[in-house]
Amino acid sequence: MQYKEYFAIEKRMKAAGWHGDRAELISDFTAGKKDSLKALSNMEYRGFIASLQTFEGNANDWQNSPNNRMRRKLWYLFVRKMDYTTEQFNEWVVKYGKFHKPLKEHNADELTQLLTQVELVYKSYINQINKK
Repeated sequence: MQYKEYFAIEKRMKAAGWHGDRAELISDFTAGKKDSLKALSNMEYRGFIASLQTFEGNANDWQNSPNNRMRRKLWYLFVRKMDYTTEQFNEWVVKYGKFHKPLKEHNADELTQLLTQVELVYKSYINQINKK
């Protein structure tokens, strides 16, 4: 299968300010089942291209996707609310997060579970502050 159409879209998305990861896009589209163009069936590829075209050319739409909003909320709780550095936050996600992998590698279902875990950590953090 030729992927010229995808690469043309990706090139335009990058020119518009998108700095994401191809595997992440595919994983998000397939709900974590696949992460490469070669793994997509012809029908899945067509659907994937159609989904990309709805966001193409507007980097703000990519940045405001549900997955990126969850990632920003996770970052906000750790960095803004609990005074972690971004590096400490990323280390925590890999070391203590449910899936033990970098944040950008989490699909939508995993992000939802990770967010639940982080909200419990934040609640514990607040309880510790209130005890003092």
